[in-house]
Amino acid sequence: MYKVIIFIIILPLTQLFANNNWVNVYDFDRYKLFDIKSLSKDTFVLSTYYNSKRNDNITWEYALWLTTDIGETWKLIYQDSTGVEDIPKMAQQILRLHVSDNSVISFIREDGYLVFSKDYGETWDSLKASHAEIKFTFNNYSNLDSYKNKYIFTYEGIDTLYYYDLDTRELQSSYLPPPFYNDDPSLRIVLLNGYQLLDDDYIMCSGRKFFADSVLGFTYISEDRGKTWNLFDRKNVAFEHSFVDNKFGYSCGVNYTKVDTGIVLSPSIDKTTDGGKTWSNIYVGEPDYEFVTFTRNKNSYIAITRYHVNPWSSDNLLDWERDSMSVPVTDGGTIYGVDCDDYGNCLLIQRTDHIHRILNPESSIVEYISTHENISQIDYYDLKGNNLGKKESENELTTGLYIKAYKDKYGNIIKSEKLIITK
Repeated sequence: MYKVIIFIIILPLTQLFANNNWVNVYDFDRYKLFDIKSLSKDTFVLSTYYNSKRNDNITWEYALWLTTDIGETWKLIYQDSTGVEDIPKMAQQILRLHVSDNSVISFIREDGYLVFSKDYGETWDSLKASHAEIKFTFNNYSNLDSYKNKYIFTYEGIDTLYYYDLDTRELQSSYLPPPFYNDDPSLRIVLLNGYQLLDDDYIMCSGRKFFADSVLGFTYISEDRGKTWNLFDRKNVAFEHSFVDNKFGYSCGVNYTKVDTGIVLSPSIDKTTDGGKTWSNIYVGEPDYEFVTFTRNKNSYIAITRYHVNPWSSDNLLDWERDSMSVPVTDGGTIYGVDCDDYGNCLLIQRTDHIHRILNPESSIVEYISTHENISQIDYYDLKGNNLGKKESENELTTGLYIKAYKDKYGNIIKSEKLIITK
């Protein structure tokens, strides 16, 4: 038995190759770029930090910017700025930026506020969490996520999970117990990626634990909105998740393999069909890389690695290629974030200054605009544009991603379909 899933694509194809090319589209001079999120078509929101002289005065500033033209121009939509004369008062750090499926921009601030906007940053609202004010440093352990109009958020060093309903404006809090390996309090598991809210009550997070000769991965799950938690072990460590629904999803991260000389780390992609309780591996890449985050670009994925500039891309999550960049690898630092809208537009940020935009390659299947629909033959191509030869049916194709091309009697392509075959 096998299944065929067909995505109809109108030529020219937006994304045929896995490999992407990136061009520098904008520079934020002397800014540090923290995060980038897609908001809607052509529209992205960016989190920045500024610590330099402005108008001959030293300025500390955390800000959000909005672009509606895929990064060519930017508008300031939120700013918390202080100068030397404001000391000891300092600008409040944006710890986590989030954009919901309902296009609500939100972030958590280091002073315990959840701040959000429903109108693309024109106006802002906020609420204060109940913990004591503590000064935090920027890290990956403060978390923010949403499901519809429900939000969860946590802070580093605080054993509290906050649950907020944007419609009723009700804020709940619950104790967030730290997970322990084999229930041993001396063996605490470090939680890595942000807590994810997969439905009104289902919360998931990933973790890992280092031992002398191994590294173990875990998933931490609550099915009752944080009242009780269960720990599930897994082979690979996950840094980021991408869910199709509340059960089926993928993770990117790292595979640790013990060898005679120590432990070798490699990028990994895993799949779950039960909301993260169990995971199966579908990809392990070349050594000395880690996929720290990835994002979906229509029918493909883009991943970024730790301490490297070039992102990687794949059309099937099984085969990955290193993308090309328009700037030297030493210019701008490592990549801090990448995101795509639903139309194939993607923006990528480096640690300092640079914003890049994806430049889609042209299709290797020739576009043909036909005046009729007389189909004489069907050919199959791999994603590099290679004709796979005579095929009597799709059953002859192995599991993978292909292009199905319909041709007229002259061999011209009338239309094409991207199809996924699973056996």
